[in-house]
Amino acid sequence: MPSQKSNATSATARAPKRSRGRRRVEDLLNAAVTTFADKGFDAATMTEIAATASAPIGSLYQFFPTKTALAQALLARYDAHLSARLDAICDSATEVTLGEFTSLLLNVLMSLEVERRCAMTLLEAHTVPPDCRKTLRRSLRTGTARALRARAPELSDDEIEVAAVVVVNAMKAMVHMGEEADPVRARANWHAMVEGWLGAQCH
Repeated sequence: MPSQKSNATSATARAPKRSRGRRRVEDLLNAAVTTFADKGFDAATMTEIAATASAPIGSLYQFFPTKTALAQALLARYDAHLSARLDAICDSATEVTLGEFTSLLLNVLMSLEVERRCAMTLLEAHTVPPDCRKTLRRSLRTGTARALRARAPELSDDEIEVAAVVVVNAMKAMVHMGEEADPVRARANWHAMVEGWLGAQCH
C-alpha cells in the first residue's frame, strides 16, 4: 500500500484518459470534499477518502499521488464551479428581475456550501501554495464584475470594481447568516438591503 506522503508537493494530479477513469476521479473528488469539509486537511486520511468513494486506495494514489495534489485538484474544481455559476448569471443578467438577479448573486457561495467549507479548510493547509487563495479571490471578484457588467453596462470600470467588492462581501455575509438565530429572516432582510443598493447603482 502506498504511504501517505501528504507533505510532498512535487507530485501532481494525473488526468484520467478514459470515461471510466473520469467517473472514478469524480467519485474520489466528491468523497474528498465531504471528508475534508468534515474533518479538515490534517485529520482526513487518503485511506478514509478512498473508502468513502468505495474505491481501492491504489486508485486514489494513481490519480492523486499526494494529499496536497488532491487538495489542489479540489481547489481548481471549486474555482471552475464558481466561474460556471457566475457565467450562467452573466447569460441571464438582462432576462431576470433585479430581485432575481440579486438572489442569483447572493446564492452563489451558498449553492456550493460544502465545497466552500472544504476549500476554506484546504487553504489553511501549510502544504497548499498560498497563491491558491489569491486565485480563488480573484476569480470570484472578476466573475462577479462580469455579471454586474452584463446587468449594468452603463457603469464605469471603477463603479463595477467597487460594486464587485461590495457584492462579494455580501455573498460571504449571506453564508454566515446561517449561524443566526433566525437565518431565514436575516437572509431575507439582507437580500432586501442588497437589492436596494444594487438598484441604486444600476441606473
